[in-house]
Amino acid sequence: MTFDKNIIGHDLPQKILKNAISADKLGHAYLFCGEEEIGKRAVAFAVAKSLLCENSIPFCGTCPSCLKADHRTHPDLFEVSPEGSFIKISQIKQIQAQLILQPAIGSKKVFIIDGIDQMNLESANCFLKSLEEPPADIHFFLITSRPWMIPATLLSRCQLIRFSPPLPQDLASFLTLQKRLSKEEALRIAERSKGKVGTALSLDLETLDQEDEKFFNLIRPETLAAPSKLFQLSEELSRDADYLKKTLEWISCFLRDMMVWKLCGQADHLIFSRNLNKIQQWTDQFPLETLNQSFVFVQNIEKLLTRKRTELESCHCEQSEAISRLYDKIATHPSVLAMT
Repeated sequence: MTFDKNIIGHDLPQKILKNAISADKLGHAYLFCGEEEIGKRAVAFAVAKSLLCENSIPFCGTCPSCLKADHRTHPDLFEVSPEGSFIKISQIKQIQAQLILQPAIGSKKVFIIDGIDQMNLESANCFLKSLEEPPADIHFFLITSRPWMIPATLLSRCQLIRFSPPLPQDLASFLTLQKRLSKEEALRIAERSKGKVGTALSLDLETLDQEDEKFFNLIRPETLAAPSKLFQLSEELSRDADYLKKTLEWISCFLRDMMVWKLCGQADHLIFSRNLNKIQQWTDQFPLETLNQSFVFVQNIEKLLTRKRTELESCHCEQSEAISRLYDKIATHPSVLAMT
């Protein structure tokens, strides 16, 4: 049983937490780890409502406590996120001030901290004291998409729960209701959003059509089959980091479709099924080994750039200039991809 019927996927994390609550063995600190926008915070909020609900687990949704939580006015539910680039030490001290007070309504206090990886060292050291000897009625749900940025001292005091993106068909079912789309239209958006619920809700079919046309005008078949040309394209687009990121994601998805078509020849499993003719034409030009090599190559570029972008954020470096230099380095020294 899930905590909230509106949560898409995440059955195993919810089962783990529900069983812990039912057995009265819920830990004092959990780290929810997974990609951005896939529903980690929604699960944390649903668990918090269930802990604070006056009637049942999962939460009833109608008692005064549930209504206060929905309106973000519950005195025992605290949601914290970065102010600017970081979670500041002043925010941590506000949390600590609440820890010494008894719950205002029920028997528990719940803290949801989104972006726990965005604490600076001072904030992290201060927060560590809160995790070392927490009161019995306190529960922390910490959320991150970048666990490698969290100090080991904090990680060691949390129970880790990993989240994976919801299956495309599950997200598509949700979208058919929320956006009144056909099954095929909803699945197309679900596939392109890579399980990111927020992205899926913001996407529309017209935008996808425009993006596809733009990318098909930009990219030729020979580009996909040659790592040197993929490097050249990355270098040409390096002045716009966001556009480069989106382009690499598009290439990755299209290469994936080409390999799927090469292996099984079924359009049902294609993200770009609307472009089946182009997939057929381009796929026929290359062996599977070449397509797979390019796919792995693009995946490695994406991983490297994501890692470097995170490092730049953590040291306040200027994004545009620094990332442009990184792209130049990648284009000049392909061997750095071996680091990913």
